[in-house]
Amino acid sequence: MKFYRVINFILLLSFLTAFDLSARNNMEKWLAKKPVIREVVINGNDEISTDKIKEAIATKEQGFFQKLGLKGKNHLRKNSEQLNSAALNYLYRRSGFRDIKFNFEYEVGKDSGAIVIINITEGPQYFIDTATVPEDLGYRTKPVQKIVGELKPGDVLNPYRLNRIVNEIEKVYADDGRPYRKVNYNLQPLPSDSTRQIVHFRIDPGPLTVFGEIHIDSLEYSSSRVVRRELLFEKGDVYSREELIDSRQRIYSTGLFTYVDFTTNINGDSINTSPDLTITCTEKKPRFIRIRTGAAQDSTYDLVWDLGLEVGSRNISGMGRHLRFEPTTRFQVVSGWRIIEERFGLYYIEPWPFGIRMPLDLSLEWEPKLRRTEQNIKTETYAFNIGTFKEIGDYIDIRTGFEFESIDIDGISEDSLTQFKRDEEIQASRSLWTIFERDSRLNIFVPRQGSITRLTTRFYGKFLGGDKNFYKAVGEWSRYLSTSRWAVYAFRIKSGWAHSFETDGYIPSPDLFYIGGANTIRGYKENSIGPTNSEGEPIGGKFYLLMNHEYRRNLLGKFWFSLFLDAGNNWRRGDDFRFKDLLASAGAGLQYISPLGPIRLDYGQRIAWKPVDGGGRFHISILYAF
Repeated sequence: MKFYRVINFILLLSFLTAFDLSARNNMEKWLAKKPVIREVVINGNDEISTDKIKEAIATKEQGFFQKLGLKGKNHLRKNSEQLNSAALNYLYRRSGFRDIKFNFEYEVGKDSGAIVIINITEGPQYFIDTATVPEDLGYRTKPVQKIVGELKPGDVLNPYRLNRIVNEIEKVYADDGRPYRKVNYNLQPLPSDSTRQIVHFRIDPGPLTVFGEIHIDSLEYSSSRVVRRELLFEKGDVYSREELIDSRQRIYSTGLFTYVDFTTNINGDSINTSPDLTITCTEKKPRFIRIRTGAAQDSTYDLVWDLGLEVGSRNISGMGRHLRFEPTTRFQVVSGWRIIEERFGLYYIEPWPFGIRMPLDLSLEWEPKLRRTEQNIKTETYAFNIGTFKEIGDYIDIRTGFEFESIDIDGISEDSLTQFKRDEEIQASRSLWTIFERDSRLNIFVPRQGSITRLTTRFYGKFLGGDKNFYKAVGEWSRYLSTSRWAVYAFRIKSGWAHSFETDGYIPSPDLFYIGGANTIRGYKENSIGPTNSEGEPIGGKFYLLMNHEYRRNLLGKFWFSLFLDAGNNWRRGDDFRFKDLLASAGAGLQYISPLGPIRLDYGQRIAWKPVDGGGRFHISILYAF
C-alpha cells in the first residue's frame, strides 16, 4: 500500500512539474512575441509615488499619441527587466533606500497584451547624520571640507551623490600632483538609530608626481612649437589633471587639428612619479579653397544673391598663421540681374603676437567704384580693421578693436556732400569697440543651464574722424534653469543706449535700435516697435529695454513647446523712457531640434492697452530667441 502511495506521489509531482514547465514555456513564447503593454501595476510602494515610478521605468503604458495612432505602440522587450531594474535601483537608492528589493510578474491582458506587475519591498530609508574627513589634510583641508560640506545632516543617503563627492575630492588631488590618490568612504550607523549614518571619507594622497618628458608625434605641416606653446605645463612641473584637459582644448582651438590625444604611462598597476606624456595630433591640410553662394535680404534691393570665393592657408610657415583672400560679388535679383556691390578682402590672423596668446585679427577691404544713384554718382570704399581678444578662465572673453573706413565719392559738389551722405546713408565709419562676455552655458544652441552676460560698446568719430559721431552701448543678461529633466525656464533682460555728439542729435538710421518680431517681442512685425515717421514707417530709437520670459518643455522626441511673455519698447531718446509705455505680448511656440539648432514656429498675442490694439502674429525662425 505504501508502495502505491509513493508511486502516486511521484506521478503527481511529475505532472505538476511538467505543467509548470509547460506554463513557463508558454509564458516565454508569449513574451518572445513582444506583446503590447496594456497596464503597469505597482505594488508595495509607500514612499515613492506610482506616477514617479512609472515615469522612471522603461516599460511604459500606451500614451496619448499611441492611443490616437500617431506613434508606435509600446511593447514588452527582452531587456525590459534589465532596464527597469536599473531604473528602480537608481530611483530608490538615490532616495536613501539601500535595501530595495523587487520582482516582476506578467499576466495576459486584453487582446493578448501584457499586464506588467512590479512588486516592491522598499525597506527602511537611510539618512546622513554627519560626514567626516581626516584632520591631517594640510592646505587641502579647506577645498575638501567645502566639497564634503554640501552633505547636510538629515539629507537622504544617496550613494550616487557620495560617489560624486569622492570624484570631486579625487580631482582636488589629481590637480595638485597626486594622480595615484585613493578616496573612498565607509558608513557607520548611529547606535540609537540605524537609519542615520555617519559617513567617514578616507583619503590616501599617494606620492607627489611631476610631468616627465613631453613627446609630440611627428607633424607634417606644423612646427612642434605650435603645440608646445599651448601647453600649460612643462617637464618637471607638478602633475595636474585640469591642466591636461585645458591644454588639450587649447590645442584644438587653434583650428589646425581634427584630433588631439594625450597619453601618459600612468596606470593602477605601478607607480611612476615622473610619467612621460605623448601628444598625438591629426592635422588639417593648410591650404583651402571654398566657394560661397546664396540668397540674402537687402534693405534697398530686397532679394539679392551673393557669390564669393575663399582662398588661403590656415597654417603659414607651420606656425598657425592664417591668411585668406575673399572676393565677393552681390547681384540684384528681382528686377533683372545686375551687380550692385563688389568687395575684395584680405584677412590675416597672428595667433601669438609678441609671444602673447592674444590672437590679432587684421583685415583690408576694398569696394571698387560703383554707381549708386541714377545721377551717375560713384563711390569707392577702403576699410581697415584690427582686433584682438583675451580669454580669462573658462567663461570670460574680452574683445577689443579699431575700424577705419574711407569713402571716396565722385560726381557731387562739396557743398552737397554732407547732406548727400546723410540722405544715402553712405558714411565712413571709424570706431573703437569692446565686447565683454561671460558665458557659462554648456550648449549655446539649446541651453538648459548657465547664463550669458554680454556688454558691447562702440565709440564713433570725434578724434577718430569719419562721418559718424556717436557712442553706443548694449547690455544683455540671460539665465537658464532646468526645472526638471525635460523642462527649462529661460529669462533675458537686454537694453541699448546711443548718444550723438552732433548738435542736432543725428545718428545714421542703420545704427539706431530696432525691436519687434521673432527674436525680441513676438506678436509684432519685425522692427516695427518704436519711433516712426509721418508715414508710419519705423525710423529707429536711441534707447530700448527688452525683457523675455520663456518656459520650454519637451513634447515628443525632438519636438519641444514653449510658453512665453515678452515686454519692452524702443524710445526716441533715453529721457523719453516711461514704464507705462512698455508693450507686452504672450504666446506659445513649437520647436524642432535639428542638427543646425531649433527650428521654431511661434505665435505671439499682443496684450492690448492704449494705444496698442490686440491681435497676434506667427513667426518662423531658426534658433531660440535667446
